[in-house]
Amino acid sequence: MSLIDVQNNSHLLNQLYNQYDLTMIAGAGHLTDKLGDVYEHFVLKIFEDKRVAMSWAVGTVERYIVDALLFKLGFTFNDIVGLKASNDGIPLTARNGTPKTDVYLTFDLTDGSTHLTPISVKQSTVRKVAIAEYRVEDIVTALNIQDPTLIQLLIKHQRDASAINFSLAEKLQLTALLAPHADSLIRWCLTLNPNRTVQDILHPEYLIRFSLNHPSKFPNQRYCFNLVEVYSIDEYIYSIRYTANGALKAGGFGTGLSWTYATGSKGTKIQLKG
Repeated sequence: MSLIDVQNNSHLLNQLYNQYDLTMIAGAGHLTDKLGDVYEHFVLKIFEDKRVAMSWAVGTVERYIVDALLFKLGFTFNDIVGLKASNDGIPLTARNGTPKTDVYLTFDLTDGSTHLTPISVKQSTVRKVAIAEYRVEDIVTALNIQDPTLIQLLIKHQRDASAINFSLAEKLQLTALLAPHADSLIRWCLTLNPNRTVQDILHPEYLIRFSLNHPSKFPNQRYCFNLVEVYSIDEYIYSIRYTANGALKAGGFGTGLSWTYATGSKGTKIQLKG
């Protein structure tokens, strides 16, 4: 996991805040959508091409993101001939769903190869946000769950919209039976594929997360970004499941996710937050 405490300003980000005119947006939902557009655009501009990526000054947010991602990819600028960032042409999934990839980078390398890097860009004022909502039958199919007891416990949680009617023994049983599937479940939530993928534009391999101060707490501070984290998907899965000292988190039946339901789907789907 990579962290940076960002107290310095970003001229690029301020320009984007002005461009999207966030102060004129009414309603938290609309603001959240526009903030998503801002930070996606921010990443596109940071990696616009090799010259731009190399131009960011050491100590800036932009340079931190570039260096952190290149380190995880195992690339240096000497390995890169060309670089392009885009969010165009990302197809729908096989079920006509919206893919989790927000931005993808195309690296032309000195060895003559091309490397595609799909990225998920997240921004939030809270630590946990809804990342997926599934029916139990879809979870069972996607994760190839065959244990009938596990299936019945998942159905019970979906039907009751919580574990309120679970005994302690049932909670422990669900945690134990779900353990072999926990990483795959989280990966599916984050990428729409329970399995690792390589250079597949539909399924992100890296995640850039921006943590924001809530506007209501800083009413006069339009620039509310305070933290950025750059992860591989494997690292993000680990951060969801485990504490900083490596202990398995107690919540979410060993997944680290919050299990709840969305308005309108109570009793028919499980919403997962992470």
